[in-house]
Amino acid sequence: MAWKLSRTVAGAAPAAEAFAARLAQARPGAFEVTTAPDAAAADRRLLDREAYGAFLLGPGGLAGVHLASAASPAAAQVLTQVAQAAGEGRPVPVQDVAPAAAGDPRGAALAAALLPLILTSLVAGALLA
Repeated sequence: MAWKLSRTVAGAAPAAEAFAARLAQARPGAFEVTTAPDAAAADRRLLDREAYGAFLLGPGGLAGVHLASAASPAAAQVLTQVAQAAGEGRPVPVQDVAPAAAGDPRGAALAAALLPLILTSLVAGALLA
């Protein structure tokens, strides 16, 4: 099953749309790309869990990336790699707008909390069968 990684491109409309098209072309169908008028709007999308990351455009192209690693550490890692590739050799600043808890940087607590529920469901399913 394929999943779509939601991300936002923030900047002036023509530049944002061109950059979004370039990102969508890099891996067709793998990403859901939307645009936002500015970094504040992109950050609101991250905090509202509408996107995993936002590429911020400036006058010279890609100016930075904002991430929500609390939503998905794996998505944050992928977006960081895409940003570095899109930076074409120059470093791209990355800011984590919604970081994971300090004691759980990989988000493992949620997965560990679901394990008893999964095991109980498997036992119940086996008993019903």
